[in-house]
Amino acid sequence: MISGIVSLVVGLIGTVVAIIVGTVGSVVGLIVAIVVGIIVPLIILAVPLFLIMAVVWLLGLPSARRARRCEPDDTRIMQDINRGLARMENRLNSLETIMMDDDARTQSVR
Repeated sequence: MISGIVSLVVGLIGTVVAIIVGTVGSVVGLIVAIVVGIIVPLIILAVPLFLIMAVVWLLGLPSARRARRCEPDDTRIMQDINRGLARMENRLNSLETIMMDDDARTQSVR
């Protein structure tokens, strides 16, 4: 009788362990399938992409640093152009004044 109870308890323990091991095995199998099926291909695709990005960054195409370096030059050039246009406007105003004075003199002489 005691051996029957011991056999029953051992059988129940074996069944519970088998259920736990089977569940854990299924979960581990699912995780392995996800890793192999999804994550590994993503890594395989990501490595060349990261290498390309690193090469582009090292070469600086297009380089934000170069653009920032050119910014003060661009500002200076635009200011020079603006100053030149302002001087040209002053010269045109002076020429208009001279021409109006000449026209006024020629009309008064007649």
